[in-house]
Parts: sequence; structure tokens; C-alpha cells
Amino acid sequence: MSVRKLEDYAEISLFCPECRKNITLKVSYEHRDRAERFPFEYLYVHGEGGNKHAITLYLDKDMQVRGTELMRNIETDESDIQETKMFPIKKGKVSPMARSLGMISQKEFEILEMCNGKSSVYAISQEKNISLVEINKIVQKLKDKSFLEINIEE
Repeated sequence: MSVRKLEDYAEISLFCPECRKNITLKVSYEHRDRAERFPFEYLYVHGEGGNKHAITLYLDKDMQVRGTELMRNIETDESDIQETKMFPIKKGKVSPMARSLGMISQKEFEILEMCNGKSSVYAISQEKNISLVEINKIVQKLKDKSFLEINIEE
């Protein structure tokens, strides 16, 4: 298990004993800043089809992992998740210079590059290992800056 601290988040790499894969999570510092006590819990649900499971990380103030817990057989109804119906679409090409000029962060730029109208907000969240709350904030911020629009599928 390793923790790498970056500008906006801690990148935590660990082995999932259920899927027998190494996974890398990007945990925003906002989770730590909102914690009322430490260690705080960070839940990551993943897996394919009927094999959904979750890893709970117990993180201290320095974003170090103090413990983990595995939960098997998680049931989710993805049709109830609004973000499965939201498809962000990038409005034209965005130059990497927008990042250099500080118009958007590197993280926002990476997410914007995934906004092709075919991937839902939920799918982007799963692919980037970033919480739905954080992805929603980033997508809304990019929409407010007119970098993208959102199609909602009924």
C-alpha cells in the first residue's frame, strides 16, 4: 500500500483481495477537511455485475491509511443514480494552454477530455476512481465556464 500526496488529492494504491487487483484511488483533501474525527472513513465501491464489493479505508489527518475493511456482495441499483443519465459533452477543442494559463486545473482538463457525450458522469467517476460528489463539482464548474454542456437521458 502506498500514499502519494498531490496538489488536490492523495493517490492511494492498494491491493483488493476480492478482485485480486491493484487499485489506485484519488481521495480529495476535501474529505479530510470535512471529517469531524480521525481516522475518518472513505468507502470505495467497485466490481463488475453481481460481484460489487467495497473497501473502507480509515485515513488519518495526514491521509495515511490506518486500516482497511472489505465488504462483499454490495447491491446497488444504478438506475436510481441520476449521474448514470447525465452525459457531459465538451464544447470544441480545449487547448492545453488553458491549463498553463490557470483557466482550469490539470484534473479538470483530464476530466474534460473524457466528456465525449458517450460516458456518463457516473462512468467517468468509476473510470477515474473519483467520488461522484467531486466529479459533479468539477463537471458543474466546467459547465459554468462554458467548456461543456450536459445532456440528460430520460
